[in-house]
Amino acid sequence: ESIRVVVLAANGKAFCAGGDLKWALGNSSRPAAAFHELAGRFHLAILEIRRMPKPVIAAINGVAAGGGFSLALSCDFRIMEKSAILRQAYTSSGLCLDGGGSFTLPRLVGYARALEIAAFDEPIGSDQAFAWGLVTKVVEDGQALTEAADVARLLTQKSMNSFAWCKKLITDSFNTSFETQIERERAALEACADHPDGLEGL
Repeated sequence: ESIRVVVLAANGKAFCAGGDLKWALGNSSRPAAAFHELAGRFHLAILEIRRMPKPVIAAINGVAAGGGFSLALSCDFRIMEKSAILRQAYTSSGLCLDGGGSFTLPRLVGYARALEIAAFDEPIGSDQAFAWGLVTKVVEDGQALTEAADVARLLTQKSMNSFAWCKKLITDSFNTSFETQIERERAALEACADHPDGLEGL
């Protein structure tokens, strides 16, 4: 409960270069079985980020490719350094989007652009990523973690209960009808109004 915001950052030159394809080839006689195991573990992390009732910020300091691309997209906010690169990378290896990428990517950039990114797998620089809505903010090299910490501090001044409900409503909105969604909003609004944060805000 004492943790209010989570920042995902790299300890190296890349944010995350994705899965180890050589491991998948050498792990078994059937690479498909290796990917089944790897994806299962990875998906648990992605689900945790999407279901966590706290803000999650990605501090992208270098390449975010393959699973790293999907990992960054699963976060609520993405701070990207100018020289960093996004690349979905899966299709260049004869694979398909994973890690929730097929869910988050079209919701961030639209169907046509998501299909373009998947089909051509061109590296996406920081300016393009920002213009397409893939990242929240672009900063100078070496400043992603500092900026992420500043954003985290701003978020801690807000109601975490309110944020948690908004994150849940927005995440779940893609799977429900409009009628169901507005009923969920009503229930969430009632819960917020009963919470100490809501009472103070009112």
